[in-house]
Amino acid sequence: MTTVWPGAVDSYSVKVDNVDDVLAAHINNPQDAIVALETPLRDMSLMRVKNTSGSTVAANDVGYIDEAGEFKLNTTDFLDGVDWAVVVDGGVNNADIICTNKGLVTVICNGNVTAGQLLYLSTTTKQVQPQSYVRPGIMAVAKTANTGGAGGTCVALLLCDRKPISMSNASYIWSMGSAHSGSDFVSVINGAPGATTVVYGAVANGNEEFIDPAASLLTRMRLYNSDRANYALISSVNLGTNTITVSAAADISDWEDTDDILVRSQTAVLNIGAGYLVDLEINDATVVPALAVAVVLSAGLKDTGGAGERFTTHPWIAHAASQRFDFRAEVANSLAEGTIPPIILYQRRFTFLSTASGGGTISNQFLNLRGVIVAAP
Repeated sequence: MTTVWPGAVDSYSVKVDNVDDVLAAHINNPQDAIVALETPLRDMSLMRVKNTSGSTVAANDVGYIDEAGEFKLNTTDFLDGVDWAVVVDGGVNNADIICTNKGLVTVICNGNVTAGQLLYLSTTTKQVQPQSYVRPGIMAVAKTANTGGAGGTCVALLLCDRKPISMSNASYIWSMGSAHSGSDFVSVINGAPGATTVVYGAVANGNEEFIDPAASLLTRMRLYNSDRANYALISSVNLGTNTITVSAAADISDWEDTDDILVRSQTAVLNIGAGYLVDLEINDATVVPALAVAVVLSAGLKDTGGAGERFTTHPWIAHAASQRFDFRAEVANSLAEGTIPPIILYQRRFTFLSTASGGGTISNQFLNLRGVIVAAP
């Protein structure tokens, strides 16, 4: 009989050696069923597209499908914003080829890869590079290792989809512990640091209240040491004793008395009025998924002294006006609330800036989680 799939499930009789005559139909019928199963799977996971990359491509080559539905190659480091595809059955330029953007595939690597590393486009055409952190251009996760160096291969699970997930949490992404002025803090270390504590001296710019976080946040603010060219994450601040507690003792093991410390971002450099972009790092993997490439937040801002103050968000990259979003409190002494467009995450980090009409006039300020966008199979 021919297959009855998908309307029903096929059934076959058990054959007994030296009793039953095995006929051609006995193998033809299961073959018919296999074809019925393979056809929709092929249509769901495989794509026949034209190769207009300018070169011959072969199985395992990495590229993308452009807006015209054609296969292209690229050597942009960490390329983002394209529809990834891996060649299954290749061909010459201008020929039709078979590609996929789902499931387990074999990909060519530009160096050794450890199972579990995340994969991105490299500067070597048709090859991927491994990293241990998430950024927007993620395309796959390695399921097997490559120990063959450049040109070797690994099996990878493609993560070409971007899935929005609505969520909320009782803990803020960021919230203030004290009323403060604009987003800035510059000071010096006063005395030898403890295992996880740093005592600061006079505040040269900004104000100490700004670095005082509320309890149970989903992020930590970065505190930079410009003399050591490194940073620590602020866990809490005691304003009475000028003491900052950091998350890890190793981060401040080489810090010394009189070192300059500040919270101004060293990656996204921007100041507006007395406010500077500062870095926030997501520290709670149980709430924000490890494969999150962006977060959707709501914001709140209240300035008791004037109107028009702003809360600015920006990705953890070099400042670009096109990447910035400004949220304003248009009425003095009134809490302004609203939703911020998705903020791209680089290594689970983003930046923000706030201005203030005067000293200590920001009486309420928060960022609350509303959703995430994750890299998905």
